[in-house]
Amino acid sequence: MRDFNNMIERLELIDMPMLGRKFTWCNSQARERWSRIDKFLLTYEWVQNFTFKLWGPPRMLSNHCPIILMEDSQDCGPKPFRFLNAWLLHPTFLAFVQQSWSKSVVDGWAGFKCLMNFKALKQDLKQWNGVVFGKVELKLKRVEEEAHALDLLAEERPLLGEDLIRRKKVRGEAWKLSKINSRNSLCSIVVNGSMIEEPLELKVAVMAHFMRQLSKSWKARPKLSGPFKSIGGAQVVD
Repeated sequence: MRDFNNMIERLELIDMPMLGRKFTWCNSQARERWSRIDKFLLTYEWVQNFTFKLWGPPRMLSNHCPIILMEDSQDCGPKPFRFLNAWLLHPTFLAFVQQSWSKSVVDGWAGFKCLMNFKALKQDLKQWNGVVFGKVELKLKRVEEEAHALDLLAEERPLLGEDLIRRKKVRGEAWKLSKINSRNSLCSIVVNGSMIEEPLELKVAVMAHFMRQLSKSWKARPKLSGPFKSIGGAQVVD
């Protein structure tokens, strides 16, 4: 530890102060131990040229809490269509989607009809999710806030009795709700050896990728003969 601290001093690195909490690690044992062992070390040039803030978000399912070094927030545009994995586990989900999709009657070209159907489905799924799963995201947010509050209390003094029992119960509930609420996100991709993280560039790269894939699939489609013919790029039967 002394050697590591000496190295930081010789390199003139800055240990960024953390906002939101004091420590980043807990042993999660009966006799709790807390420590701030996760850090960002920056040179003076970085601190002078950028406005950074280091945050310690809630510690949920790990002994460590994540640490986030942030500058300016990014505008990712309109919110995407959200999909919860737990929906697929419900026996009525597919039938509900089929019913929602079939009741939406929209005139126009295929892309526009698909867009409007997705918008209608999104609203229907919000209501269905609230009835069937009881607004999982809201429940998860509440237990995360309570778990974080108990963690902050434990940083000030040892938890005793009901507090320990409550934190164990809350963390278990957070684990269960996190599994229900899990979903994928795309924060960065590598294109031709270069990392892309900007939201607008991400959207362009993803669209270009799928355009290439769809183009290859269309060119490789089997040629139809006999009573089949092509009208406006679609295969139909006389």
